Amino acid sequence: MKTKIFFFTLYSLLLMFYFTFARVVFLTYNYLISSNLQLPEIFNSFLHGLRLDASITGYLLIIPTIYLIFSPILNKKTVGILFNIYNIIIIIICTLIITADIELYRNWGFRIDGSVLFYISQPKEALASTDFSVSVLLFLIFLFQIFLFFFLYEKFVGKQIQKFTKNNYKTSLVFILILGSLFLPIRGSVGIAPINTGTVYFSEKNVFANHAAVNPIWNFVFSLTEADELEKISFFEDKKAEKLFLKLTKNKNNTTRKVLNTSRPNVIIVILESFTAKIIGSLGGKKGITPNLDKIAENGILFSNLYATGDRTDKGIIAVLSGYPAQPTSSIMKFSKKTEKLPKLPEILKNNGYNTEWICGFNIDFANMRSYIYSSDYDKITDIEDFPKNKQGEKWGVHDHFVFEKLSESIENTKEPFFKVFMTLSSHEPFDVPMKPVFSIKNETDRFLNSAYYTDKSLGKFIEDFKKTKKWKNTLIIFVADHGSRLPDNTAYHLPLKFRIPMIWTGGAVSKHDTIIQKTASQIDIPKTVLSQLNIENKDFKFSKNIFSDKVKSYAFYSYNNGFGLITDSTTQVFDNELKKYVLKKGKITKKNQDFGKAYQQTLMENFVEL
Repeated sequence: MKTKIFFFTLYSLLLMFYFTFARVVFLTYNYLISSNLQLPEIFNSFLHGLRLDASITGYLLIIPTIYLIFSPILNKKTVGILFNIYNIIIIIICTLIITADIELYRNWGFRIDGSVLFYISQPKEALASTDFSVSVLLFLIFLFQIFLFFFLYEKFVGKQIQKFTKNNYKTSLVFILILGSLFLPIRGSVGIAPINTGTVYFSEKNVFANHAAVNPIWNFVFSLTEADELEKISFFEDKKAEKLFLKLTKNKNNTTRKVLNTSRPNVIIVILESFTAKIIGSLGGKKGITPNLDKIAENGILFSNLYATGDRTDKGIIAVLSGYPAQPTSSIMKFSKKTEKLPKLPEILKNNGYNTEWICGFNIDFANMRSYIYSSDYDKITDIEDFPKNKQGEKWGVHDHFVFEKLSESIENTKEPFFKVFMTLSSHEPFDVPMKPVFSIKNETDRFLNSAYYTDKSLGKFIEDFKKTKKWKNTLIIFVADHGSRLPDNTAYHLPLKFRIPMIWTGGAVSKHDTIIQKTASQIDIPKTVLSQLNIENKDFKFSKNIFSDKVKSYAFYSYNNGFGLITDSTTQVFDNELKKYVLKKGKITKKNQDFGKAYQQTLMENFVEL
């Protein structure tokens, strides 16, 4: 019996060490993000993380404990085989999750959860985001972690099985008691509330330090079992939340300032992949990355305080075309029945006599986009299948300049009025572009800047050619990003700077030139703003607002992983749902305005659940 208890103790400690080492790997891999951590914070991330490590270890010990309960009737060889099979299965699965997590966190800013399954339903496209050298590094990290576990298991733990003796059934009784005691580390508490992700949060200032304490296996499994993306988030009674929401969002009248010289222009929305304001010179970003967009902004309408509502393309597309905000722990794109109920700009314009088309160079099956695009009732859909292989990149799809050529061809052959949605691709990881580098390619940031420069060059050529056609005079073109980016400068995932994006209106239909709109606004405001310019009914867009109405409040709401930000012309508030507190406040926060963000998120999630 003593040998088996000693074996069980060593095995438990090995699993705990495995998760502690995984935290070392996570911190080391994400050293740029963690560079502002002090030694006490690193120590605390390990210390507090032990609770979730112990919880997931408790879960993983259930089956081994059952093995040991029946060990008196099994021979040593059988027990050894059972443990080997179990270890191979769980360590491969756990190491896959841990290894994926360290790279996903670098790009997404949150520990791996069930939402990743939404994006890997198309494995080719999911893997396309990762550079080959990064893939090799991750594979080596994966192999090393597996090797380390099995080396330590064979050296210190596994050989203890050979010392097992055929004990009586008292041994089984002891391990039945041990099985029951696993309830304590699994639940993490004897109180009313069981352990959760927020339990290991300890820092009020450093979000990364809190995330480093989270066990990725626990977080992944918990997100799958709890299905928290379909839970309402409540801060107030429903009536109070609705009252606050309406106070923030209600438009006092339907007047709008006209910026177009026609009420029936052609409309083209160009959605720019990952185009953060940080690379737009006219928005105070890095100079020389987007010279064409900057030139276009000088002769059009530049929205200088526009924000994305989410951080992924699937959220950005729905924001731009349906005026629907991103959710903090899910994506409405994955729920086809819900997206079918959303109002859609292309569908409305088609019903008003417009010829409509979706154009992109990637696979629209990724992230369930096909369902949403098809439900938008486009007259024509152009995607990767409409381009020859020699025009496609190594990873995601067709290079941008080829797709812009397709857009030009489509414009020439489409009867007016038309509405076209065009989505770029090349500035998506791994930034594969068919162009000699303009900037040195020393790191990931350089590759991103080069890809953005390439896309800007492609759109510049498109605009130059389009201006020579007759249809230019009656066309409105809207350039807007789908979401921001942590690059350059590795901006923290929850900060407003990551969500600030460009929007520029241009084309012969624009009557206001060299104009800067400084009002705080969101990409979800595009549907109502465009339809107001066209004198088309737009009441179905509950969350969208008309930017050109002087009676509408200036604000932008965004969601990050389990939190939200609310920005106005004079205030900034960022709230963490796990911590249940604000992690950033700027400006004059009063009793009157401090609850608007909470009410907005509560109203959004109630609407999302009930759709």
